[in-house]
Amino acid sequence: MGAHLIATLLAALLLAWPSLAVAETLVLAESSGQHALAVEVGGPTLTARGCPTARGCTAAGGDRFEIPVGANPRGATATGIVVGPGTTVALVTVPARKGPGSWILLLAASRAGEPPSVSPVLKGFINRPKGALAGERKTSVLLREPAAIGERLVIGKQYENATVCGRPATIATKVLDPSTLSWKRSHARALSPQAQSKARRLFAKRLDRTLKLDHPQLLHGVLASSALGKQRGGMTDRKLATRWAEDRPAEGRGEFIVMTSSHEVPILGFELAIRPTADLEPEGAAPRTLTIATRRELYNVTMPGDAWLEKPGTAYSVTLPRPVTSDCVALVLGDGYLRPDGQAVSIAELRARTELDDLGGDFSTLAKALDGADPPGKVAQALLLRSGTQAVRATIAAYPQLTEAGQRRA
Repeated sequence: MGAHLIATLLAALLLAWPSLAVAETLVLAESSGQHALAVEVGGPTLTARGCPTARGCTAAGGDRFEIPVGANPRGATATGIVVGPGTTVALVTVPARKGPGSWILLLAASRAGEPPSVSPVLKGFINRPKGALAGERKTSVLLREPAAIGERLVIGKQYENATVCGRPATIATKVLDPSTLSWKRSHARALSPQAQSKARRLFAKRLDRTLKLDHPQLLHGVLASSALGKQRGGMTDRKLATRWAEDRPAEGRGEFIVMTSSHEVPILGFELAIRPTADLEPEGAAPRTLTIATRRELYNVTMPGDAWLEKPGTAYSVTLPRPVTSDCVALVLGDGYLRPDGQAVSIAELRARTELDDLGGDFSTLAKALDGADPPGKVAQALLLRSGTQAVRATIAAYPQLTEAGQRRA
């Protein structure tokens, strides 16, 4: 009974005083470019020290880092991560006391040739949603991606209302530069490799005409992971002189724009123009590949060539294997045709092709189609409802000639 009581008291003490728990220790070996590093987590304080070599290296007497009260040191882990040639960092992960998420501290030893020391590279809570309103919460994340040597570390934000038609996306990203151990702007992580591998592969074809800008626009841009000049609506405004252009480094891979659509309108395909007709500053670049997403489907589209070398306003079409309906459509950039000055990948206009396009598809035709049987009548109604002033004028003009059923739709 006495032994059982002592064991119970010890367990209670360990729960009440995390500093009495067994310490988590990690020693990272030195390399040709970096000193060794020792890390020890024991209670509410973390200790780390840089050493010339790993032999005999301990954290004793090193720099101390306080673990916040919202994190539980008893569950702490420490892991070494190779992030580049001769460069390794220590990732300390401490679970939150309540709710999801964890507190992390990323540490790096000094470079060889410098006095041995340790520097924090990143610290804070991750995977812990912030915000009171459902749909508007944001979460800080740390991503670990395979790299040519070791792993690539990426930090960013995930927003509940900034998804690729329901698929989580990480935006406002920064990547750890192993040569400087500093964070640099990077592109969005919009679709996982697993999701991309399941996308249906399609090929765009060049059209011998311009886009039908006098037809209603089913798609309306509402959100972009980045946008040059904060102009997210330029790709769906029925104007070839404007554009949506990503605003991230390099080719903008992973940057995306989300558009509303209508689940009542079957989409047969898409038509797009890449190079705008206006001489915009800065100049742009063309995508080589892109992905079009709906709520259920993913289509990986390959362009037939560098559209920026073609005449401004040149149009392309993509035909879907079968009609799809969705209240959301997103476009995600893939590879791009890079320019010497690193211009942003741009798209002048994107529109969905529907069955009513084959009937003429302009506003007056759609207004008259309100008299038709379903589904064409309902499709016409949905398109007109999304098309603003021109749709209102066309509907008013057609109203006297519509049957009672058509007038009810109007």
